[in-house]
Amino acid sequence: MKIRNVIWKIKHILYEVSEVLYLVMFSLILSYRFLGTTQFFEEWNILNTENKIVLELLSFFFVKPFALLGIITVLRYLCSKTYNIKQYLVAASLVFAAVLVFQRHDSMPYALTLILLLIGAKDISFQKLMRLYFSIVIFWSIITMVAAQLGIITNLVWNVEGRNIRISFRFIYPTDFAAHIFFMVLCYWYIRGERFHCIEAGITAVLGGFVYLFCEARCSTLMLLLLSLVMFYSQFRHIRSKKRNMEYQMCSVLSSLLVFVPLMCSAFIHFFSMFFTAGVKYMQGFNKLISGRLSLAKKAIDIFGFQLWGSDIPMVGNGSKETYASKYFYVDSTYLQLSLLYGVVFLTLILIVFLLVGEQARKRKDWILLWIIALASVHGVIEQHLVELEYFPFLFAAFADMSRSKKKRHGKKK
Repeated sequence: MKIRNVIWKIKHILYEVSEVLYLVMFSLILSYRFLGTTQFFEEWNILNTENKIVLELLSFFFVKPFALLGIITVLRYLCSKTYNIKQYLVAASLVFAAVLVFQRHDSMPYALTLILLLIGAKDISFQKLMRLYFSIVIFWSIITMVAAQLGIITNLVWNVEGRNIRISFRFIYPTDFAAHIFFMVLCYWYIRGERFHCIEAGITAVLGGFVYLFCEARCSTLMLLLLSLVMFYSQFRHIRSKKRNMEYQMCSVLSSLLVFVPLMCSAFIHFFSMFFTAGVKYMQGFNKLISGRLSLAKKAIDIFGFQLWGSDIPMVGNGSKETYASKYFYVDSTYLQLSLLYGVVFLTLILIVFLLVGEQARKRKDWILLWIIALASVHGVIEQHLVELEYFPFLFAAFADMSRSKKKRHGKKK
């Protein structure tokens, strides 16, 4: 009996230590990747050093942190008292796919890093993760602005004939800055929850106008305006239910539809990209509306095709320079990047994670999270940030602890 108590205490200590280590690594990797979207690493490349020891340490913690994340993840699962066979199968499948992708394309380590972070979040409070995420991105956003004012980094401005002046606000490209605004507002909405006020929804609409006026980021502008409308609608329904002394219950048809939005968005952009024909008027019109993304995706599909484990596609974008690339070739859509770069298997597993998060939100009546997943998925049709930690952290809901209780013991609530 004493031996069993000793083992339990050791497991409890390891469980608590692994959570602290996880949150530290989460913070470090998030900070590194967030700063990678700013001008900091363009002008102050921390990996540009001849000191091999320093370079190895930077790689160990930031670029390829697989060993440490792997140890932390194993500890989380060994010491947890909560078991979910579906969760374990999805976790194992994700790791298997990410390892195979990394073996074939070792220049793309992010997939494995993301998966280890995702499944390592097991039993960690999702609320805690979101608050930590929001604090970190706000902190580094302020640091970025201060650094620009001090002349440490530059603020890129694009002035192209026929378009508005586009300002990057110290990030590598105006659309990246605008996307950060959109995803930060999503996170803010989730953290605020039922305390959210209609005034904040109005501010979201103003932010939409701001990013269009100064960045001409049409996708994020439309999504911020749509988000504002959804916020107003959601708040109206909550207020009306409260007056009737009822709990707000989303229409079952709508909630079911929102769960499958990621799948529908992926199918939509893949269909139009695969069958894009310049001679078809409505396709050409849609292609022009989204800045030629369909024709570029069609070209990538024709050259590289869809592979089980992805292809090495050399993509050239416009980021970090004030002139547009002469040989621009970039596939923006999250879904197309996943299927072309990381492979069809990896895309399928990520979509399964989206469905799990959506269905879990529906069962828990977490309508805000359900809306967030749906809106972010629509944004991912045009832009590539949906599975990037520095933009969208909500996939962690598939493995994290979604309860509101703060009293935990070995992964179980007291």
